[in-house]
This record gives sequence, structure tokens and C-alpha cells, in this order.
Amino acid sequence: MADRETPPRRTVAPAVAAAVFVVVATSPVPIAGLVAIIGVGAVIVGLTRGSRGVLLVGVTVQFGSVLVAALGALRLELVLAASLAVLLAWDLGEQAISVAEQLAVAGRGTRPLVVHAAGATLVGTLLFASVYGLYRLAGNGQPVPALALLLGGGVLVIAGMRL
Repeated sequence: MADRETPPRRTVAPAVAAAVFVVVATSPVPIAGLVAIIGVGAVIVGLTRGSRGVLLVGVTVQFGSVLVAALGALRLELVLAASLAVLLAWDLGEQAISVAEQLAVAGRGTRPLVVHAAGATLVGTLLFASVYGLYRLAGNGQPVPALALLLGGGVLVIAGMRL
């Protein structure tokens, strides 16, 4: 599809940065870090081609790496941070593709993407801080994989609402 608009590099930078953060956060569990690197590659390909499908594959692989890291006894704080980064990579990537499709050559779309990124990061941070707080108050030794499965269910609910 040659007529498909691809996002400018500076509008995809936040999504790529979030995907790279997943690699850094999951790297204490080596296999999870390697899987996350594969996800970054797919995210970059999806964004450079303007393909939502490839972007979705990339963030799905990255979320799988977060689950593997959680099962590999990654610290709870890193699991939450990596989960938030996966959601931001997906959301900001989708937004960059949408802005490129809607504005095409008429505009670069940097401002709406920056506002969206700031808002999504703020809301995501508040939500994940709430999850962490509840986990600390009510968890009392609950295993991290249980939290990872809870987060996975939350991501599926959010993804289902977006479709």
C-alpha cells in the first residue's frame, strides 16, 4: 500500500522510547529482555510502515516479555513500570499512526501527540500507582505472578473496550 501515510520520526519517538524502556525494565530476567528486544523491532517496523497490525504484534510480544519477567521473579515495581510502558508504546504508536493518517502532509501532528502522551502517561501512572498501593495494602505476600495475571486481564479489558 504505497498510499499509506507513515508517521514522522519525531511523532513515533515516544512510542519507541516506551518500548525500549520495556527492554530495560525486563532485562534482569535475561529471556524476558531478549523477547522484549524482538517486540521493539516489531514496534519499530509497525510504526515505520504505519501498520497497526505489526504494532499490535510488537506490543503483544513485549507484554509477553513482561509476563515472563514476572514469572521469573522480577521485582513488582519493575513489572508495573514495564506494563505501563507496554501500554504507552501501544497507545502512543496508535496515536502516531492515526495522526499521520488524518493530517497526512497538511501537518506534522507533534503538538496533539505530545498532549496525548502527557495525558496518557499521567493517567497511566496514577492508575498503576493505585494498583501498587492496593497490592501493598491488601497483598501481604501475594505472589507477583498473580499480579501479572491481574494486569494482563486489565490490559485485555482495556483493549476490548478500544475495539
